[in-house]
Amino acid sequence: MIINKIHWLGVGLSSPPGILYLNDQRYDLLVWNRSVDKAKTLLKNKINVNELDISNFSKKLDKNDLIVSMLPASMHIEIAELAIKFKCHLVTSSYYDPQYEKLEPKFIDNDCLFVCECGLDPGIDHLLAHKLIQEFDKENHQDIKSIDFKSMCGGFPDMPNNFKYKFSWSPLGVLKALNTPAKHIKNFSEIKSEKPYKKLILLNLIMKNLKLTQIETQFHILMNTT
Repeated sequence: MIINKIHWLGVGLSSPPGILYLNDQRYDLLVWNRSVDKAKTLLKNKINVNELDISNFSKKLDKNDLIVSMLPASMHIEIAELAIKFKCHLVTSSYYDPQYEKLEPKFIDNDCLFVCECGLDPGIDHLLAHKLIQEFDKENHQDIKSIDFKSMCGGFPDMPNNFKYKFSWSPLGVLKALNTPAKHIKNFSEIKSEKPYKKLILLNLIMKNLKLTQIETQFHILMNTT
């Protein structure tokens, strides 16, 4: 895959590590954000930031550029259409949306990538879960279906808040996720939650003075056959 420039759109709390890594690796990188001053502060003034205006942004796009969109999911369609127009690759950290289905053939025709769920959750958590299960299955020669496996992702807040949650992305996005129908598999049966925020799951972990609560997002697998 040929990549010319990398355009990083959106500098929120979860973006600096990725941006700084790409910068350290000497990639040809352009960073875009609606608030330039806010982005520079988060990046400790180590990288130049361009004000995100779709018109100006589109003028900087060339064939085989890579767009990393960390913008709100509602903006991905517009960015995807620009990527198609200029024959660019596009990756996002957001969940796959059925609206993307009609765009996929156009990316294929351009010989370009369009990949979603490339963040921590969803993304890396799924990859590590599969890796863990495969390695366990290989080493233990045990029926994997008899194992209780739960995958969780989250962080501890620096400051206490009513959500008991570390906000490293848009609070509005968190609220939307809590209100998005989810499902999981328990004892080999599918269980659906139309309103995940109403179905809190208390985790029984053997850890002194620590109680955690799990909230489902779109698809979690909770298996307990013991």
